[in-house]
Amino acid sequence: MLGALVSLALAATVYEERFNVEGGGIFQVVVQSFSMSNNWRKLTSCNTMMASLDGIRALSIFAVMLCHFGLTNLTLPYINKKDIFDTSRRIEYLPYYLSSLSVDSFLLLGGALRTYNVLEKLERKKFFYFKDVIQRYLRKFKYFLFALIFPYLYFYANRLTPALAVTIAFYATIFPLLGSGPTWFQDVGVQKEVCQENWPLNLLYVNNIIDPDRMCIVQTWYLGADMQLYLLAPLIVYPIWMWPSAGKYIIPVMLALSSLLTAYIIFETDTTVLFVSTFEDDKLASYFKWIHYFTPSRLFSYLAGVTLGKILSSIKNGNAEKTSKVSLNIVDIIR
Repeated sequence: MLGALVSLALAATVYEERFNVEGGGIFQVVVQSFSMSNNWRKLTSCNTMMASLDGIRALSIFAVMLCHFGLTNLTLPYINKKDIFDTSRRIEYLPYYLSSLSVDSFLLLGGALRTYNVLEKLERKKFFYFKDVIQRYLRKFKYFLFALIFPYLYFYANRLTPALAVTIAFYATIFPLLGSGPTWFQDVGVQKEVCQENWPLNLLYVNNIIDPDRMCIVQTWYLGADMQLYLLAPLIVYPIWMWPSAGKYIIPVMLALSSLLTAYIIFETDTTVLFVSTFEDDKLASYFKWIHYFTPSRLFSYLAGVTLGKILSSIKNGNAEKTSKVSLNIVDIIR
C-alpha cells in the first residue's frame, strides 16, 4: 500500500511538471492532489491570515503521532521497562514526554476557528445556533426542518457519524478476527467487548465523560470533547460580540476561572498534571480520566483558542488597538 502511494505521488508529480496540468476535471484534480510539487507549493505559501494555523495543525499531528507511538511501545511485552525509567531522566526525550500536550493545540485551533466563524456570521446577522450546528456536518440543508424537530439526531450526521459508526462496527466484529497472539485479546479483544457495550456513548459524543474507563476506541475521546466545546463556544462568543467593552474583561476572567477549575480537579482527584510513563497504573488511569479525557480540564486550551479567534477577527476588521489590549490581558492571566 505504501509503495503504491509513493508510486502514485511520483507519477503525479512527473506528469504535472511535464504537462503543466490545469483545469477542474476529475483527472486534473487527482493529479494535483497527489503531486508533491503542487502540495509543496501549497504548504509553503501563506496567502491568508488563517492559513498560518495549518502549520500549527501539521506540527501538532506529528507530535500526536509521536505520543501514540510511544504509548503503543509501552504496552509491548518485549520492551525493557528499565529503559523507560532511564529515558525519563534524559533531556533529549523531553519532547516525547511533553507530546501529550499537543492535543491542546488542536483544541486551541478548534476554539479559534469556531470563534472566528461565529463572529463573522454575527457581523453579517447570519448566525443561527441550531442551523450552524447542523450545517457543520450536514451540508444538504433540505433536511433542516426535520433536523429542527430532531436536532441531536442530525448533529454530526453527514460527515462524521457514519464513518464513526462503521469504525465502531469494525472494532466490535471484524477487527478481533484479524490477528492472534499472547497480547491480542488484551488489546483488541477487550475493545470488542467494550464497543459492543458502550457504542451508544460514542454516537452521542459523551464517551469521554460517561464511563471513560471502558471507552470504545479510546482515541475518539477527542470527538466528544470537541462536540461539547463546539456547542459551548457561541454562548461565550455572543456576549463578547454583543458587549465589546465588557468582552475584554470576560475573556481574562474566564481563562482565570478555567485555570482554577483545572487546579481544583487535580487537587480533588489527587492526580498528576502530565502523562509520565514511569507512574503507577492507577495514577495514569486517574490522569487519563480526569485530565486527558475530561472536557472541563481541557477548557483553558479551548478558551485560549476563543481568545485567538477574537484577536484574528479584530485584526481583520481593523481593530488593532483593541486587539493589543486583549493580548495584554491574556498575557497577564497566563503569567
